[in-house]
Amino acid sequence: MIRPRDMRGVAIRVASCLLVLATVALAQGADLDQQFSDASTDPAAVVPLIELVSTTLPTLPPAEAIALGDRVAPFCRRLFSDALPLRDRCGVRTHIIAAGETPSILARRYRTSIELIQRMNPGLEPKALSIGQQVAVLDLASVPLEVVVSRSAYRLMIWRGTTLLGAFRCGLGRDSSPTPLGATTVRQCVRNPEWRNPDTGKILKPDDPENILGGYWIGFEARADNHFKGIGIHGFTGAEPAQWLEKNGSHGCVRMVQEDIALVFALVRPGITVTVRE
Repeated sequence: MIRPRDMRGVAIRVASCLLVLATVALAQGADLDQQFSDASTDPAAVVPLIELVSTTLPTLPPAEAIALGDRVAPFCRRLFSDALPLRDRCGVRTHIIAAGETPSILARRYRTSIELIQRMNPGLEPKALSIGQQVAVLDLASVPLEVVVSRSAYRLMIWRGTTLLGAFRCGLGRDSSPTPLGATTVRQCVRNPEWRNPDTGKILKPDDPENILGGYWIGFEARADNHFKGIGIHGFTGAEPAQWLEKNGSHGCVRMVQEDIALVFALVRPGITVTVRE
């Protein structure tokens, strides 16, 4: 039997713990706000901000995690466009070109894509690389990517280990054909693909106005239970984003706006893990 005096002691300890947690949360929020403020004006603060957000996101309730992911997304994009200090901590390497090396050789070595190499090195002439030239590359050979899709949040996030590299809004499968839950891998990445209309069976060429894939297809590996068969990530030009973004409307695929799918297509390679969570 617990005596009243013991109950008062338990209540005091619980209240003390809650006070500590609230204090930590407030301090963490203040630190994040300061980091965002610093990163807005100081390039050297961008990578520390991304690192702080990456460790904070898994500890937050869903609504707060969504808001924080959206807030940091523009800073993550800068990893692939700006020569930021410290971005080696996010996997960006400076490769020194040796004799005979080409972008395709670099892509194989670092398990990245030519598209991403060109995006990270504006003005790069693939056929005119010179010995000793410095080229920025994202190293995915040592730490691979993972794509995580949240159905309840309508978000697609890209992680390199424990570092967040991108957070994007998306559209998902309708109630009659929901985006499958579980894990699979990327099977193929196709630029300007044909599209088979699932309602009519009609095959549409890449330049057909009715082909709504937006020029990008990241197809998933079908599992033995047929989960993820015919499912992938793609652009969507069938309607204005306001009509389908953060909504259920596809036959199970993940829809993205053109600006976002272009970056995701450059980042993602066959073989990486894709996890769809509720």
